[in-house]
Amino acid sequence: MSLRYLCLVLALVGGGVAAGAGVPEEVRLVLELPLADPGMRGAISRARAELPGFYERLARPAPDEGEFMVAYDAIPGKAEELVWIDEIVRSAKSIAGVVKTEVQRASVNTGDRVTIADAQVLDWAYRKGKAMQGAYTTRVLIGRMSADESLFLREYLGW
Repeated sequence: MSLRYLCLVLALVGGGVAAGAGVPEEVRLVLELPLADPGMRGAISRARAELPGFYERLARPAPDEGEFMVAYDAIPGKAEELVWIDEIVRSAKSIAGVVKTEVQRASVNTGDRVTIADAQVLDWAYRKGKAMQGAYTTRVLIGRMSADESLFLREYLGW
């Protein structure tokens, strides 16, 4: 059985917590972990169970809520790549948005507009105040990093 990868790439552009913390304007972090990993399976399950609540927040965000995004597997099957999209617009059973993350192996590129079915959503996130909500797959990945590796990411996400 071939190794399946989950690539998470964060391209964080200046502003918000990152710039205030004196970190570089752009940070790229690639982490590999199979979607079949028990922690990842649990994170995806939780995100999917809470997806209706995310859609409610997306439809009626509070004044301190923003940066809504969802993640999906852009190359399902033997190879996997988790891709985050933002600027999302939801219709009856699909979501359209713009690819936010730097893509490693998928056939989409950063900045491409894509449409995915609700069933393809693996994770979701949005910022409430200074703290990112959801992002359950990211939480699993952070839990597997050393304290030094995760420090910037935890600060940026408000965790």
